[in-house]
Amino acid sequence: LGTAKTGAGSGSCTVDHNLIDEQLTVFYSTNGGSSWTEAEYLLRSELLASYQAWGTRTIDLTGVSAANNNHNFMLRFRWQVNTTGDQCNLDNIVVTAN
Repeated sequence: LGTAKTGAGSGSCTVDHNLIDEQLTVFYSTNGGSSWTEAEYLLRSELLASYQAWGTRTIDLTGVSAANNNHNFMLRFRWQVNTTGDQCNLDNIVVTAN
């Protein structure tokens, strides 16, 4: 999994979803990363309401038939944080199929 940081709140960085708030956006690709489709995004307030420290989140992509048995299927996670000292963690990512 690759990581990238998007700045927010100051400077000339663009912000995701036109919101200056910490957030996580999840994308998927069915063509090896040539193009990406947004699957979900969560604002910091949503994450804090659901989890105190760690939690489990499920994203259902069963409606994406192009992901079925596709060795070019990929996930991308992009954090938007407010300061350079912020840290974001993803752990124990599991991808399952029907």
